[in-house]
Amino acid sequence: MQNSYRNLIKIAYEMACHPTMPHAHFSVLVRCAKITGASLIKRNENGHTCREMIKCCADSVREKCFENLQRCNFFSILSDGSQTRKTGKEKELVLVRTDNNGVPIYMVTELLDMSLFGGSNSNSVAIGINSIFESDKSLFKLSTEDYTNKVVCATADGASVNFGIHKGVLSQLQQNRPWLIKIHCINHRIELAVKDAFKEIPDFIKIDDFYIANYYLLRNSGKLKAEVEAASKCLGLTHYNLPKITGTRFVGHRRRGVLNLLETWPAFIMAYQNYVSEQTNTKAVAKHKVIDPIYWIIEDLESGVQEINDICNHFEVPLKNTGFSKTCHIK
Repeated sequence: MQNSYRNLIKIAYEMACHPTMPHAHFSVLVRCAKITGASLIKRNENGHTCREMIKCCADSVREKCFENLQRCNFFSILSDGSQTRKTGKEKELVLVRTDNNGVPIYMVTELLDMSLFGGSNSNSVAIGINSIFESDKSLFKLSTEDYTNKVVCATADGASVNFGIHKGVLSQLQQNRPWLIKIHCINHRIELAVKDAFKEIPDFIKIDDFYIANYYLLRNSGKLKAEVEAASKCLGLTHYNLPKITGTRFVGHRRRGVLNLLETWPAFIMAYQNYVSEQTNTKAVAKHKVIDPIYWIIEDLESGVQEINDICNHFEVPLKNTGFSKTCHIK
């Protein structure tokens, strides 16, 4: 019986590690396991039973993380804010960096819904982070002494909400911890440095303006977007929407946008020609005049961005250590 449950939990855990996989597929994976001869309990599996097992896995992981947090002598707090695409709600991801038998590890503690703390200003973010370690309802509650004395460092991006001298989140954490080290995220600083370097290249500025103009032109004109999709279908190409390229991940966003633009390039040329011939549209005409010669510049840029993207990704390779580094917060 134990082996049967263990096999089911392993399947649920693998699904949890691939969050894009629908829980309804759990029953299919269970049937596949049965075909291969795996020992499983006899019952009907579905998305609900999958979520139950994922919750069990999450609770077990949280307990292990909390035990490690209690044992450690010090830890650092890492936080990063984001906005959900569907609802537009502000979220704050809070991680802890400490060690396990001398090996550095990262643990996700909470994904805070900032609407519960009054918004996304510095005071609200500081209250949210403190609640993780001070609230009685939190699974990571520490004693006041431990929370005050064990925190030695805090890391965030360079936004003023985090690094404000008087009211910034990290400054508020430092008020009763004069030893606290404030760090501007290294990966973020690399992205900003690359961004500043690219701004010195005239061709890149032209391409960036060209891409952003096309992005908003397609977003605001459903007819032109339909023309591009129809042209892609006519040419037998896979249509790729132009993604928004603003954000912290400067290199990654630009590379993905340029790749999508190059993949759908013939469809853009055909769609713009058809669109211009049907009606007078100065914006579309302007893009059509430069779309042919700018292709080769963008192709050269893509190869350069790819090399820089590989360098940036090098700094994001996780450390080869215990399983705690892969801990994810599963609700």
